[in-house]
Amino acid sequence: RPSAAAASRTSPDPAKSVACFEAAAEQGDVLGKFALGECLLLGKGTAPNPKRAVALLREATFIA
Repeated sequence: RPSAAAASRTSPDPAKSVACFEAAAEQGDVLGKFALGECLLLGKGTAPNPKRAVALLREATFIA
């Protein structure tokens, strides 16, 4: 079982993930748009925003 210090280095931070997905989506990255859309739809690491989530998911599917 990992120590608390090791767990904090390896545990994902949903808010940081959302920030990375946001940056990727702004650059037109399809996977970034999809991941950000999923986070916004489910409220992972950010407040839920279904309207924006659907828009991003649609963009990701039409670009791919």
